[in-house]
Amino acid sequence: MEGIRQAIRPWWLGAAIVVTLLGCQQKTEPAATAASAAAEPVAVSEIRVGASADAPRPQSPDQPIVVHLKLKGGDRAMNAPTKLEARLIELRSGAAAGFLVKQFSGVVPPETEFSFESAKPWAEGRYAVEIKLDGKLIGQRDIDVIQAGAAP
Repeated sequence: MEGIRQAIRPWWLGAAIVVTLLGCQQKTEPAATAASAAAEPVAVSEIRVGASADAPRPQSPDQPIVVHLKLKGGDRAMNAPTKLEARLIELRSGAAAGFLVKQFSGVVPPETEFSFESAKPWAEGRYAVEIKLDGKLIGQRDIDVIQAGAAP
């Protein structure tokens, strides 16, 4: 019986060492996964309204409302398609005045724009544009719509 115990003991000792080594190994992630986790999330760095880069001016009721976005953190590859949404809201009534969506797969561009058009002139007053990325609010800005020459 003693001979059997001595023959089994090295086998159990070897199995215990293998189990211990396997349990102590660190889990490693692929470099791409670790890099994207450390990457900055997509955020709005600037929202500009109007066709020119001049100082902000009130929006004319008879022109499309053009919203220019500068994004940061979007230069990394996205694992899944990304949806960027712009919702235009008339603040006086709370009604949605427009809704536009852009889909991206791969890389979100650093700049993009949305152009809201209306068949009739926009009602004068204050509007808000909300920017969402995959359903999460990442930026917003108020827009004044007034007749040219009128004081804001």
